[in-house]
Amino acid sequence: MTKISVKTVLLYILLGASQSASKWLPMIPDGSHQVITAGANLVLTCIYQYRDEYDANFSNIWWTLPDYVEKNTIGDLHTRLSKTFYRNETHSTSTIVLLRVRHTDTGFYGCEQNSWNKKKIQQYVYVYNDNSFDSKSSYLTFMDPYEAAYLAQQGVSLHVPCKPTHPNLNISVIRTSQLTANGIVSTDLKKESGKYQEDLLSELDSNWLLKAERGLTLTNPKVGDAGKYGCIGTMNNITDEKYFDIYVKGMEVVRVGEMEDPVEGANATLICRMFTETEFSSPPEWSYRINNTGQMRIINETSPPEGIQIKTQRWSKEACISGCREFTYFESRLDLMDIKENSETTFQCSAFIDRQSVSKIILFTLKGINYDRKQEIITVIATSVAIILLMLFVVGIGMKLYFDKKNAKEEIARRLGGNPNGINPDLPIEYQIEFLPYDKRWEFPRNRLTLGIQLGIGCFGRVVKAEAIGLKDSKETVKTVAVKMIKSQSDVVAMDALIRELKILIYLGSHLNVVNLLGACTKDIAKGELLIIVEYCRFGNLQTYLINQRNQFINQLDEFGNMKSGINAEHPYIRQHLCLSANGKRNVVQQKAHIDGDPAYNFTISTRDLISWAFQVARGMEYLASKKVLHGDLAARNVLLADDGVVKVADFGMARKMYYDVNYEKKGQGLLPVKWMAIESLTDHIFSSQSDVWSYGVLLWELFSLGKLPYPGRNAKFELIKVLQNGYRMEKPDNAPNFFGQMMADCWKLEPNERPTFVQLQQMIGDYMEPLTAADYLDVNVPRQSCNEEINRSSSQMSTMPNEEPDYQFAKDDEMTRL
Repeated sequence: MTKISVKTVLLYILLGASQSASKWLPMIPDGSHQVITAGANLVLTCIYQYRDEYDANFSNIWWTLPDYVEKNTIGDLHTRLSKTFYRNETHSTSTIVLLRVRHTDTGFYGCEQNSWNKKKIQQYVYVYNDNSFDSKSSYLTFMDPYEAAYLAQQGVSLHVPCKPTHPNLNISVIRTSQLTANGIVSTDLKKESGKYQEDLLSELDSNWLLKAERGLTLTNPKVGDAGKYGCIGTMNNITDEKYFDIYVKGMEVVRVGEMEDPVEGANATLICRMFTETEFSSPPEWSYRINNTGQMRIINETSPPEGIQIKTQRWSKEACISGCREFTYFESRLDLMDIKENSETTFQCSAFIDRQSVSKIILFTLKGINYDRKQEIITVIATSVAIILLMLFVVGIGMKLYFDKKNAKEEIARRLGGNPNGINPDLPIEYQIEFLPYDKRWEFPRNRLTLGIQLGIGCFGRVVKAEAIGLKDSKETVKTVAVKMIKSQSDVVAMDALIRELKILIYLGSHLNVVNLLGACTKDIAKGELLIIVEYCRFGNLQTYLINQRNQFINQLDEFGNMKSGINAEHPYIRQHLCLSANGKRNVVQQKAHIDGDPAYNFTISTRDLISWAFQVARGMEYLASKKVLHGDLAARNVLLADDGVVKVADFGMARKMYYDVNYEKKGQGLLPVKWMAIESLTDHIFSSQSDVWSYGVLLWELFSLGKLPYPGRNAKFELIKVLQNGYRMEKPDNAPNFFGQMMADCWKLEPNERPTFVQLQQMIGDYMEPLTAADYLDVNVPRQSCNEEINRSSSQMSTMPNEEPDYQFAKDDEMTRL
């Protein structure tokens, strides 16, 4: 028995820590699919972690292979495929090795364990021949290589297993011939630049479907679909073609010619097509419904009624489809000539197919030719007037949209332009954002940004995961980023708020503990699209992370609420960050950042982690305050966790102005973050850096309660205001050190001036932390500050803005308007 390698065990340990659906049975390599080159060896490993003693004694791992690989009895699978199995006290491991893979090995490979709680995982493997000089490169694979013809039942979907061997392969379907009463007739195909123009998959009403893992599907097949088809695969200017025949057993009746119902005196043609085995079939027979009785009367083909002609043709061929036998195709044509008002319009085609009687009915309505000339004139005049009015309406709407778009574009340009000379250094930047200019150095081409899944959604905007190609000075060609946008392109107020946030992010510059700007797409603002590209923090917000990791929390407090002694600090990591230089280029700077472990590899959190995050948030808020920027919605849900245990303050600017606008205050589920707001903000709408300090105290409570909702049991705004005015404050969470309990109480003092500043908060936490840890954190943002100073020197207009922490507060929006 082959033992599992040390590398595989390490991979198992990492995968075992995952919270995904494949936690108990991961496959290595992971992913929904992989591409492997023909001739290489395919190696797949499944690891099952025991859940109980029964699993340890009786569980086993089974493998499933693609049908063709598993059922190909004439192949050499027994010499190419090997399986190994290993078991210990905690897990079982099974590995399959398929040697010298070929394109026919493409398909699903899966493993499952057979305990009472069965688990199953599978991966689709593409086997691709990448030799572009080989004219016989197999880009397509047929799972039935010895089947060149398929027999379908009319109306029952037919599966044709023509599959691509690479996910980037472009597949098209052509029809090279069709079955008629005269036999197989070739179709006229046109080529341009070596490619067929008639692709059945791209037709609007096509009944062909393609799914890479399953192949082609002909939905609702009809007898008239019979013929020869080609499955064409193209990639890297090389084409692979597989051809096959399709026959459809059954009967169909159609009316050919114009789609509209015929008028009196016109002709009409009905065709009954039938395909079946010759031995158990009979020719089709026509009948019509007698109008006055409703009974069906058979039409004698040799002596039909006046105005009816019938011609039936047959064509037979021996076909080998699951065995060789003779099939017959019938095509019976019924011509109706000089249709009269009393002519029959309901017809039936009947025959025996596989010893069963089958019939199809077709009917149509006869349109009269006698009409009122006066009524026709009235109809024409009314229609003309309606068309003219409709055209005038459309023109009016078009002109309105044009001028609205023009005015909106000019207004957006005015907002982006800004006026740095109008900035008053004595006022908070919050109410002077319209003076901040948009720096075009941050513009990023929209066509190099691919939007992905949605990460979050708020009252006014949403955030999606995206991939940016060629981001300046990024070590990765394709970098994962987060993109902020408004929910509705017609929401002018939300767009205004997003523009405000973009200007704030440009003005702020770079800081380790603030979500930093990477670029923006502003070219389509007039169409309601503004995209802000920021750093992607793959572990999400702190609130959700704390809730998910609550069961893995390690409490490092003693029985007296103080940190236990003897807990050593980790070594600091060396991190790289970017800054924007004065000439528009970004420079790479080195800096140290103390961490308590990457959450991707350490899924437990401890008291030290909570203290670390509290310190980093204070650092980020100190930086915002020094730039005269208020947050207004500081909470664990608005703090993101990045790699290496770094937290970043986010979501300042987008919704804040709308939060505090009385026009956006809702009843019930309101927009105001009531439980995080300072008492003066709730009662008088007064906001300041010290009201952010109050919110920071609530965030500390969230941290040490591991994501619980503040003020449990108190949901009404008026009730909360009343108890706060009477002196009520939340108790220190059990997991919080005594030091932070006192800090929370200081943050929630009634008078804003009695609360500590963020400078004092980060200093106090730094003094409380171990000397090594504090020293690392005090130096962590020095390189970023140098970068920001370089940017400020390049923009002389911004050099007048002070960087000291403001000592100010501002009043309600209506009072601010009068300043």
